[in-house]
Amino acid sequence: MSFDSSWPRSNNPGEENDIGLLCQSFKDLLVSCKSLDSSTYLVFAQAFIKENDVPCLLRFVQEISELTFPSSTTVLNRIIFAFAKCGQVDKALLIFDQMKSLKSKPDVITYNTILGILGKCGRIDEMLNEFVAMKEDGLIPDIVSYNTLITGLRKVGRLE
Repeated sequence: MSFDSSWPRSNNPGEENDIGLLCQSFKDLLVSCKSLDSSTYLVFAQAFIKENDVPCLLRFVQEISELTFPSSTTVLNRIIFAFAKCGQVDKALLIFDQMKSLKSKPDVITYNTILGILGKCGRIDEMLNEFVAMKEDGLIPDIVSYNTLITGLRKVGRLE
């Protein structure tokens, strides 16, 4: 299930960027469908490009984490990826940081996504710190983790 890029627009300019309504609608969609395609996540993330309501976003992340369906970590991983894909790296990292203190903890996929985001941005020291944090959290890096790490390091010429 997905919705087009004009969603949730209205003819009333005062309602055009109602992030609260968007968050509630997205949650309702998740609960009713449980499986959304990637374009739906991108549309959701794109709505935040001009929106700086960080408390609303973090509240939404917390509410998603508390949903009872077993894939809330997967949903948050997809949201993080969508925000990064839309160029909102700082918001993606904020969601990740919030996730660490929630019921839905980051998993190997979450960390791999964050390693990739930081590596693409050239934020190598942060990438290395998150790799260490991943292991400290008791998660075992996989081949994707190591490939992402090597790719990020190679990109900035730090393969020592």
